[in-house]
Amino acid sequence: MHLNLNNFTKLRAAITSILVIGFLFITPSKAQNKNYVDLQTYTIRSLDGIPQKISVMLDYDDRLKISYLKDTLCVYRSYGVEGKPLILGGKFLEIMYGYKEGSNIEKRRALFLCINRNKLYVPMEVTSLSTFDLGEVYNKEADSLKLFNEYARYELKLKLSGKNGASYKLAAKVYDMSVSKRDPPTNHYHVSNTTLNFDSTENIFYNDYKNIDETLTVYYPDTQTEKKQHIKGAFPVISLGKIEYYYINKGWFEKGSSENRGNYLTGYSQRLN
Repeated sequence: MHLNLNNFTKLRAAITSILVIGFLFITPSKAQNKNYVDLQTYTIRSLDGIPQKISVMLDYDDRLKISYLKDTLCVYRSYGVEGKPLILGGKFLEIMYGYKEGSNIEKRRALFLCINRNKLYVPMEVTSLSTFDLGEVYNKEADSLKLFNEYARYELKLKLSGKNGASYKLAAKVYDMSVSKRDPPTNHYHVSNTTLNFDSTENIFYNDYKNIDETLTVYYPDTQTEKKQHIKGAFPVISLGKIEYYYINKGWFEKGSSENRGNYLTGYSQRLN
C-alpha cells in the first residue's frame, strides 16, 4: 500500500532518533578496534541431545570465526557480534552480526548454528536489518530542489517453535518500508509473514525449493572475488519478502532481486574445513 509522505517523514524521524541514540552507546566499539580479539563460548545441546560448546571470536582481519571441534566457519567484513547471542530451544545458537556496507547503509545479519553428530551446521544465514538513509548531501547545488531525501528499512523478526527434528518451525515476519521525495510512487510499507520448515537431513531451515539452470556470477567472501558459474539443480530456498537465499554446496547465498542483479549470488561466510 502507499503511505502519506507526511506520516512517513514523521516515522522516519522517529526511527532515525532511536538509531542515533543506539549508535552513541555502541560506537566506537572494541569490535571495531583492529587490535581487539574477543573470544566467547556458548553451550548448546546438539540435535542428538549432547551438551556442546561453540566458540565465537572476532579476529584482526574483521573476520568472525566460529569454531566447534575441527569445524571452523568464517564470516567476512564483520563489525562483530551485535547484542547478546540467543540460545533457542536449547539447540540453536542465534548470532546477530554487523556487516560492512557502503555509506548511508546499515546492515545486520542473523546467523543460526546447530550441532548434529559432532558436526557444525548453519541452518540459516539471512539479513535481519538493512537501512538506507540519505537525508543530506554535501553538494548543496546538486540538491537545490531538496529531492535527496531517501529512507528505506527492511527488518526481520523470527520465532522458533517445535521440540525436535522436523517439528521445528521458524515463524518469520518481514517489515519493508521506503520513503522517497525524488520518487514518491515507490513509497510503501509492507508486512509479510511466512513459516520456515526444518530439514532434519540437511539441518537447515527453508520454505521452498527452486530449480536453477543458468550461469550466475558468484561472490566468494574469503577471496573477495567474483566468478561466473553455471549452476544446475533444485536447491532449498529461504524466501523472505524481497530477498531470497539459496543453499548451494553446504553454504547460503543471497540472490539479487529481479530488478537488481538477478543473476548474482552473494556469499557472506565460508567454511575453512
